Amino acid sequence: MENPGTVYKEKVQKQIAEKRAKKKEEEALKEKKLAKAESVEKLMEQIKAGTSQPVKVQEEGKGTQLDLTI
Repeated sequence: MENPGTVYKEKVQKQIAEKRAKKKEEEALKEKKLAKAESVEKLMEQIKAGTSQPVKVQEEGKGTQLDLTI
């Protein structure tokens, strides 16, 4: 027979590990969103500045490109 205290301790440790993994995943998603927001801000700055170079945007997972030359 297993000690009930040991079983409980293992259960709590498993829950803690799951929470840590979930938090890590959320942080990675947050960083990805932040990086995308920064790239959008840079794109908007280029558009406002009227850069002479064409700006091409390619969405992740998409095969289309958008040329924002004015």
